[in-house]
Amino acid sequence: MTPIRFSILVAGLFWLAACSENDPALPEANQAEAFEDTAAQLLQDYAERTNFMGSVVILEDGETIFDASVGYANLSQSVPNDQHTLYRIASISKPYTAAMVFRAIEQERLALDASLSDFFPTIPEAEGISIEHLLQHRSGIANYTGDASFRDYHVEGIAREDLLRLIERLPREFAPGEDARYSNSNYFLLALILEALYEQSYAELIQSLIAEPLGLTNTFHPTEVGSSAQEALSYEREEDWITMPTTHPSSSFGAGSIVATTSELARFMNALMEGSIVSAESLSLMQSTRGGHGMGLQQLSVGSRTAYGHGGMVDGFESLALFLPEEKLVIAITANATTEGLNGLVSRIEEAYFGDEEHPLAEGEASTYAGIYAATDGSSDTFAFIERDGSLILLVMNEFEEPLTYRGDGRFVFEQMYAAPMVFSFSEDGQSVTMTQGDFEGSYRREASAN
Repeated sequence: MTPIRFSILVAGLFWLAACSENDPALPEANQAEAFEDTAAQLLQDYAERTNFMGSVVILEDGETIFDASVGYANLSQSVPNDQHTLYRIASISKPYTAAMVFRAIEQERLALDASLSDFFPTIPEAEGISIEHLLQHRSGIANYTGDASFRDYHVEGIAREDLLRLIERLPREFAPGEDARYSNSNYFLLALILEALYEQSYAELIQSLIAEPLGLTNTFHPTEVGSSAQEALSYEREEDWITMPTTHPSSSFGAGSIVATTSELARFMNALMEGSIVSAESLSLMQSTRGGHGMGLQQLSVGSRTAYGHGGMVDGFESLALFLPEEKLVIAITANATTEGLNGLVSRIEEAYFGDEEHPLAEGEASTYAGIYAATDGSSDTFAFIERDGSLILLVMNEFEEPLTYRGDGRFVFEQMYAAPMVFSFSEDGQSVTMTQGDFEGSYRREASAN
């Protein structure tokens, strides 16, 4: 069994399913203890099922209510993950970079409509690319980490001048402002612009504009791999654990290079969303979505609830930080190993926190629905489901496995961070399924077994 460690600080009330108008409310301490027990158990179960190793921190109204770690930061040396473990938070670095850009705008060092040509005139179409375009992934500049050459230097590192030349040579994907496509190139350029504006390094700016004002002592942009003994390694699980190569910070500069503890990641997200880093006007702009992207923040779905935040993946690391504004709830998850995405874990945390009703599957029921289902409208769309350990799992592109949440009466939900949830409603005999997502509804008929 994978060891689990957790420390809990209690704050606020948890209205769990056990409380109702007809039943006396549990004392506050008992409610917190009930959530603690539920969250700790679901994390243990999730870790055993998905080979998850990492940490989870939850804040309510700025106070820590759950802080747990599981697995190892270094397997070969048996160093456990704990509250001091440093993780590469990957693309969650983008909200940090974006927040510093908005600080520069508030200080009148920069403007949203400033042209990229003011800083990098040799980049094709730079005159038509604004700071706003870069923040919102609408520049048309291709993603340098998607270029085949990335594998040649991502571990050893690359000089900024060489990476800038590479970005200059990449093809434009669309005219500035006409579309949106996620690109790490945008945030690499924004980090260079910040350095020019402040005449400080990006690492120094993270400290002076973010870490020091918030009292964060374990948040930084490293200059080398393994610059702190507290940094976790990342792993993949095949027949045995495999240590993943670590991307050099220079290869993800500004876009995915920050290292932090999970608790400090949670504190950053809370401070940002509560107005301690940028103004309310700037925060509103960061949240504003166009073409599916905000200016450093993404609008996310947590069940039926709206959240703001960002996710990240690099090497074997995966991370997620989100803020639910109505509840003032922060959920921060950092993983240095997992065989599944983090959606399933977030869904379980949501159910535990809000007391959402759980519907256990009857023994053997998941097998009834396992199979390959083809669209009945003549299109090539298919869905594949498998049964594992009594749960129904959706195969995404025959590569990724996503566990489905059972809502009763043959109805399963695939919760997604960046899109509306998919709801699968199966016929009683498992021969057909209807999938709804937002305004879309499609019918599918079973063609073969998937197990």
